[in-house]
Amino acid sequence: MNTRSPNILSLDPWSASSLVQKGIRRGDATTAQVAAEMLFRYRGPAVWKRLLVIAAEDVGIGSLDVVMQVACAAARHKADQQSLAAVFDAVRLLADSPKNREAEHLITIAAQHPDLKMLRERLRNASTTDRIAIALDPTQQLTSRAVATWFSSGLNSYGERVCGRPDLPSLMAGFSEAGLPDELTSTLLPAARSVREPMIVMLPLLFLAVLGAKEVLGLRQAEVPHSPVCQGIPLYAFDKHTATGKAALALFLRQNSDVRECLLEHAPEFRIRNLVEIAAFYVEGNAVSLEASWKGSHALKAKGIESALMWQGCSPSGVRPTLDVVRANLDHLNDIRHKLLSARFVNRQLALPLEMQS
Repeated sequence: MNTRSPNILSLDPWSASSLVQKGIRRGDATTAQVAAEMLFRYRGPAVWKRLLVIAAEDVGIGSLDVVMQVACAAARHKADQQSLAAVFDAVRLLADSPKNREAEHLITIAAQHPDLKMLRERLRNASTTDRIAIALDPTQQLTSRAVATWFSSGLNSYGERVCGRPDLPSLMAGFSEAGLPDELTSTLLPAARSVREPMIVMLPLLFLAVLGAKEVLGLRQAEVPHSPVCQGIPLYAFDKHTATGKAALALFLRQNSDVRECLLEHAPEFRIRNLVEIAAFYVEGNAVSLEASWKGSHALKAKGIESALMWQGCSPSGVRPTLDVVRANLDHLNDIRHKLLSARFVNRQLALPLEMQS
């Protein structure tokens, strides 16, 4: 690393974490590496868990070899206080890799889509044997298998507590018998246990779905929304997971009548703040630079986004208008972020002793 931005290196840990992930998605390895250095200062080797989640969430079946490399590096360096150089290598590897975000879409559908509510209720009380049988049944819908996989794994997330006796080793052994390569099984099992993230167990399902479709993943350069920079920091970093991002989105909703009126048309008023946060994420934060896809990709992405917005109270007919109105007003959101961030840096400079101000 030859370039350092003093402002990026003063980010709080949540903003640094967001910038690492968004930079990787957009293929901006340099920005992601600088943010990773800041995150490493805060978290030390615990940053490896974050990189492992990013590998599963953002690279996924786009390059399972890269997911395995990052998982092995995470296991090797999880207690290494001097592993910053290895972190930089992993970040660049992730940034340069093809991206496939279907693991995130699939678990979102499994956990949140209303069409699967009855199945979730049924599997909540089913035996582990029955859950695994559905997870491994190629005649079942992929989304139904995702619910069963999640409940079989015992990896709690999305506000759900899995009942019964989950059996992650038996689930992964079943995936191996169904055609998942042994090296993937032996890598993903400890990775899932380490970070307790159900997206990781969506990867075998997606691998087998593509294998069953007899497809080769296609690659395309994707267009990502332009993001202005303030104080050396891309504004896309400030989403709902950061304090500045949440404050900006609240002001955006209050000040932009077009956005507010559209959201009120499609969701209850008490839900629209959460709705604008998730809509902004899918308009901007979901963007990747190099996308790997197959014939099932478009439907999974559309249903995943629909699931997330409906979970926040949006009507089915309001999903597209909500995304469109946020996309059309993204410049306004970035103006608000810019003002908030500029004020923050001015206030911080004023608080410094005179000899430290620059």
